[in-house]
Amino acid sequence: MAILRNRSAQFKLIPLGIVAVYAVVVVLYAIKTPAWQIPDEPAHYNYVSQVVQTGALPVLKMGDWNNDYLNAI
Repeated sequence: MAILRNRSAQFKLIPLGIVAVYAVVVVLYAIKTPAWQIPDEPAHYNYVSQVVQTGALPVLKMGDWNNDYLNAI
């Protein structure tokens, strides 16, 4: 029975190890990525800015999204 308890304790540590590794990767990504270089960071800024200025959620309309330009860059 002692062997089973030890294995059970080991299996409980696996998820904690995965979470710890993920946390390290996330923190390093946040530290090492230069400001405004994440692909959608300007879009998030514009979204929050519009909500603050108008008090309403933005609405996408035809013509707001220039797909040809985005594919070119």
